[in-house]
Amino acid sequence: SSSTVVEGVCSVCCEQEEALHSCGSMRCRWRACRPCWSKCLDDRSGFSYGLRVPRIRCPSCRGPLATEMLQEIAPDLMQRQLECARSALSITCCGEVSLFQEEPPAAPGAVEALLPADMGAQARETIREGWLDWHDSYGSEDPDELLNLLVSAFDELEFERGQSRLSTAPQRSEGLPPPGLSKLFASGGLLSAVRDIERRATLQLRFRRRFPLIRTPCCGAEYIFVCKAHEWHDRASCRAGRSKELCSRGQFCPECGVPTERNGGCTHMTCVCGAHWYWESWEERLLKDPRGVVEEHLAALGARAATESGDPLIVAVLRAGVADTEVLRMILERGGRADDAGPDGATALEVALQYADDSWRRETVPVQGVALRGWEEAALTLARHPSAQGARARVRPCLHRRLWEMRFAQNPRGVVEEHLRTFGARAATESGDPLIVAAMRAGAGGGVLRMILERGGRADDAGPDGATALEVALQYADDSWRRETVPVQGVALRGWEEAALTLARHPSAQGARARLRPCLQRRLWELRFAQNPRGVVEEHLRTFGARAATESGDPLIVAAMRAGAGGGVLRMILERGG
Repeated sequence: SSSTVVEGVCSVCCEQEEALHSCGSMRCRWRACRPCWSKCLDDRSGFSYGLRVPRIRCPSCRGPLATEMLQEIAPDLMQRQLECARSALSITCCGEVSLFQEEPPAAPGAVEALLPADMGAQARETIREGWLDWHDSYGSEDPDELLNLLVSAFDELEFERGQSRLSTAPQRSEGLPPPGLSKLFASGGLLSAVRDIERRATLQLRFRRRFPLIRTPCCGAEYIFVCKAHEWHDRASCRAGRSKELCSRGQFCPECGVPTERNGGCTHMTCVCGAHWYWESWEERLLKDPRGVVEEHLAALGARAATESGDPLIVAVLRAGVADTEVLRMILERGGRADDAGPDGATALEVALQYADDSWRRETVPVQGVALRGWEEAALTLARHPSAQGARARVRPCLHRRLWEMRFAQNPRGVVEEHLRTFGARAATESGDPLIVAAMRAGAGGGVLRMILERGGRADDAGPDGATALEVALQYADDSWRRETVPVQGVALRGWEEAALTLARHPSAQGARARLRPCLQRRLWELRFAQNPRGVVEEHLRTFGARAATESGDPLIVAAMRAGAGGGVLRMILERGG
């Protein structure tokens, strides 16, 4: 843009003066006399912060100002821009060296002449439009879009030349630009077409931060612009090394990578390079990139070091709602433990079990954004780790039961066989219930129950609440019958009926049947009747007679009616005295 002298009213002092219109936009009506321009530019230069090159724009339309006018009216400001640009692009090698390209500005139209001759016409036109849009823009000052266009065009050119950017290393590594693009940003190249010092420095900084692997101009040594290291390495190693120095107290500016600590106030951050960004909590960063943040913490501090919340890494990960078993295994393999506990004393295993239990009680409502299955997998991953032994001993009884049920659900026969082999059929499980009661509460099938009964289990074995295995099975059968199509403990009505009948037929069920509540007595009689109506009635007639009460408390004929007896059964009872 250029400066134009016009006769008119100054937009600042409102005096009739010889005014300067300096933003280059014909639609902008803002103009000012020389003294007002000088005062305005002095004020604007005070807004610069740290190493940021002072950004000078038209107060009205925000368009770039004419460089010639700045040189004439505010030479000190131009000098300050130049010093800030040198500092922002300085490196230390053979003394202090600045990478800022200070060559005299070329004509903006010279850009097309700098592009390779074998670049396609469409790519050249795209770059030209992107260049003009950024260089003459009155809106966005971010050069990322222009850089994206250039990288894409030169990558495509390399591919067409049969030299894919990914074909060799390290020349084609992540931190190096395509060869053609590197030449474009060399001395006398694209940057010389940017007249404005601030914009030239911004474009060069953004290019260097995207492609930080350079060779120093003084001696050609390897250097990384972002972390100021003197040997090339990949970005992951670079960030891990800086994270170790910074520990968990700070974060890195997304623009220049400078380590930053926050000691209060709002989350809006202004870096010394002038970038604006928002401070994210450890949990927010973890949810965006669980593996990356965990790997960063492991590399910098180790698996058992506390995070910002004061919790060990594995506890903090679970409390943030990350139940990814791969992430948990990564922590455990690097020294984390299932019995690591936070300041409140809750171990990692206990946290996972509590969330699994909460999720199970809420049914379809995710806990911490994770569904029931995710928390169950996380809890089982921790429970299987050798370090879980102590943590399992400290878990509350209700969570012990949840853990046993989760293990049982994954491998019913395996868990029961292991318990039978180690403790026997009547020993209590982790939940405090005898094996057969725990199996019933976990939704065991008839095959598993028969295995336990054959190895010494009993239908009258009772848990700490006094409920026998038979009573539990009948209660679940009754609940399932009342809910109709809704499975109880994941088992349909038919399954619970089979389990109850399996237990009721066992010789050890005699005492348990006598202790059943009347409603369950009736349910058991109806189950037996439904399976063999004539056999049950014949047995009762032979043992007690036609008018004796059944287990439900009803006389035989009433109980048969309530169970849905047919005419043949009723006639049999009536003929025998009913």
